[in-house]
Parts: sequence; C-alpha cells; structure tokens
Amino acid sequence: MKSLPKSETAAIPKMTKSDYLATVITRQARRTLMDLQLRAKEALKALSKRDYPLALGAFAGMEERIRKNNQRLQVLCEAAQKQTRKQ
Repeated sequence: MKSLPKSETAAIPKMTKSDYLATVITRQARRTLMDLQLRAKEALKALSKRDYPLALGAFAGMEERIRKNNQRLQVLCEAAQKQTRKQ
C-alpha cells in the first residue's frame, strides 16, 4: 500500500482511542445489519416457496450477532452520555 507524503498526513487528525472503538463498533453493526437484510430477503423467498426449514436457516445465528451489537452500541451510548456530561 502506498503511503501519503508527510505534508498530507499532517492534515489528517490522529484518531483517539474512543473514536477508533466507535468506528470499529459502528462498522461491525453496519455489517450485521447488511447481513440481516440479505438473510431476511432469503427468508422471504423461502417462505413464498413454503420452504420453512430454509427460512428458519436464513436466520440461524443472527440472534447472537444482534445481541452482541446491541450491547456494544449501548456501551457507545453510555460513553457519549458521559462525554456530554463532562463538557
């Protein structure tokens, strides 16, 4: 990968640890939501064909991913609230 010249990198602010974590968490949440959207479309197709096992399988494992993302986003909300209280 080609690196940027020093003059260009100087203009890019350094990411704080909390900003980095927020970026990672939101990226993972987006991926989960996109996967859920795809699986929901597959489940709808399966249901229209009365293929119930396939419809059920389309959602397999998603509950846990949703729960984990939910917990991570709750932590981000709490951190943001604490940050606004400090200011």
